[in-house]
Amino acid sequence: WIPNLNPKDLIGGVIIWDHMTDDRRLVEATIRSAVRSGAQAFENAFVQTYRFDSQKNIYEINVERNKEKQSYSARKLIDAGGPWVDKIRARAQEGNGDLIVPVAGSHIVLKKFVNYSVILRAEDRRVFFVINLEDHSRVGTTERIHEDPDTLKTLDEEVEYLLCALER
Repeated sequence: WIPNLNPKDLIGGVIIWDHMTDDRRLVEATIRSAVRSGAQAFENAFVQTYRFDSQKNIYEINVERNKEKQSYSARKLIDAGGPWVDKIRARAQEGNGDLIVPVAGSHIVLKKFVNYSVILRAEDRRVFFVINLEDHSRVGTTERIHEDPDTLKTLDEEVEYLLCALER
């Protein structure tokens, strides 16, 4: 049972365990493992371009790190650019459309107020979550199309939406 949960129209519940995985540490461990196996990781590097040389059967990659331009060759290339993946592909003139829909989502972080991580439904029937992280609860998420991940800002109406949904 979750204290202060409004039982009106309640027909069930879901407890989630997402808080048991630290996403950042998982990504860092994956990178370390790949590097131990011979990969080169360009974390925090600006990928200027890349191209596949079919004659040599390798990728040629140009990056900029710490204001220094560097070139590399590789048999395999993994673009883990997240929301920037389509921008990276465009600089490499790799076509056939976008791979992702550029969606922005906002979260708010509050002092932990419930013992469980849960999925809830807002009045407009969209789901949102409360994920506990030690002594804090992360509440989210909103969704809206936003083309440029470098210019993201949380909107006041997104915070208001999450607070109202949580209060309900």
